[in-house]
Parts: sequence; structure tokens; C-alpha cells
Amino acid sequence: MSSFWISAAWSATATLDVIVEELQSNYSSIKDYRAYFIQEAKIKGYPRKQESSGEVFYKKGGKMRWNYDKPEAQEIVTDGVTLWMYTPSLNQVMQAGFSMTNQSRVAHAFLSGMGSIRNDFDISGGKLDETGVHYRLTLIPKDVTEKIKSLELTVDSKTFYIKRSRMTDIYDNVTVVSLSDFKINSGLSDTLFDFVVPEGAEVVTPQTVQ
Repeated sequence: MSSFWISAAWSATATLDVIVEELQSNYSSIKDYRAYFIQEAKIKGYPRKQESSGEVFYKKGGKMRWNYDKPEAQEIVTDGVTLWMYTPSLNQVMQAGFSMTNQSRVAHAFLSGMGSIRNDFDISGGKLDETGVHYRLTLIPKDVTEKIKSLELTVDSKTFYIKRSRMTDIYDNVTVVSLSDFKINSGLSDTLFDFVVPEGAEVVTPQTVQ
């Protein structure tokens, strides 16, 4: 039975195991999704948060596109093999292998429907937050080579989709992403995740990404 039809009364009493099961079931069954996002990044040692927003697209197979509209236009696109970051104001494209730039392999794998939350993370939490409509989970990667310390998820108690994530990396930088207006399995075309370098744009290909 689809998670969308689970009553609020039932979901409010869900155990951690049930929450994880429903969450995994949702993301394993997703072929694609799109949503609007608001992102806040706090870099350790810098006093000001970096805020941005736009629309994100995922498709099973490691495909991803982030279209930023604020504070300035930017595109981050991957077909699962290569990643491109295009900044129109600089007329510059950074191109790299996706594995070189992916901050968290297991987090991306789960969110794109290809990973196992139970196998890849130690999970705690599962209580409703102060709103009474969201569960809070804390995920710690089991792989000690991962570039993140923790991933905190805010999960809708009716749909069991992620509304907010808070990622802390090994350098104590924090990235918070809030999602809204989900559209699930709308049939996103593979061409959405192809990137053609704009004519005249400078292409930068780093050898390594720390």
C-alpha cells in the first residue's frame, strides 16, 4: 500500500523501523522527482550563511540537475558520470568526474533511489518534531571514508518524503536544504541531464577536488 494513503493517526505512532522502511520504500520506487529548494550553507570560519534557491531534478541512474536562480543563476548537472557546474556571470564551466566532486556517495545514492539507508547508515531518532507533523532522523555513515559526519532528515509523517536535510561534513561545514512542491515520477527526459557547453564559455577541468 502506498505511503500516501497512511493515515496521520497511524503515522504519528510509527516506530523508527517503520519510518525507515517507508522512507526506503519511497525512494527505491522513485523513477524521478523534481522540487523547489532553499539552501543555506554555513562554512566553518565564515560568519555569514550563504543562501540560495531554485529547482532540483533527480532521475534514477545517478542523474541530477540543480538550477539556481538566487542569488545568481547557476546550473549544476550530472548524468551520473560527468558533473558540470556552469556560472553564466563568469561564462565558465567546471567539468569533472562525478565521483571526484560528490560530497557524499551514500547520501546521493539513497536520494536518487539506488542506495540502502539501513546498509549505509547508523540511524537514530524517529520522534515527531515541534510541529507534530515531521519525524526527525539522524544518519551517521558506516563508511569511515565518507566526507560527511552526519545527515539529519526531516520527514513528512504522512507521505514519508524528505522535507529538509542538514548535512555536516568532516570539516564541520553545514548545508541545509529545504524542499517543497514535490512532483514524483513525472517522466523527466534523459536530455534534461545532458549538458552542452555554451559557445565561448571557458571550461575548467580540475585534476583533483579536495
